[in-house]
Amino acid sequence: MVGKWLTQHVNDTNASMAKANARTRGCNLWTRELWHIIWELAYSEYTAEKSLDAFRKARWRLWLDLDDDTRKVWNVKGEMAWDMVKGDLTKIIPPKLSLQ
Repeated sequence: MVGKWLTQHVNDTNASMAKANARTRGCNLWTRELWHIIWELAYSEYTAEKSLDAFRKARWRLWLDLDDDTRKVWNVKGEMAWDMVKGDLTKIIPPKLSLQ
């Protein structure tokens, strides 16, 4: 029974992913790398906000404060990451995350 559900779920997911036109944005990669700076701003300036709203506001404020050239570099990295996802994923070695 579980196997049948899992098979159906995987098939449904694969079908929906085939229609998806998702992108890995440079902002996403930038956020992943500099989350601690965003976190610091979010919880020092947006203390009256809900946690997710504070983080979101700080993220976009810092992202939009970057100069165009820096954003372009990050967006190119995002495009490269997306191209890797569309390629052969068996050759990708995931990075080890450190929680500092």
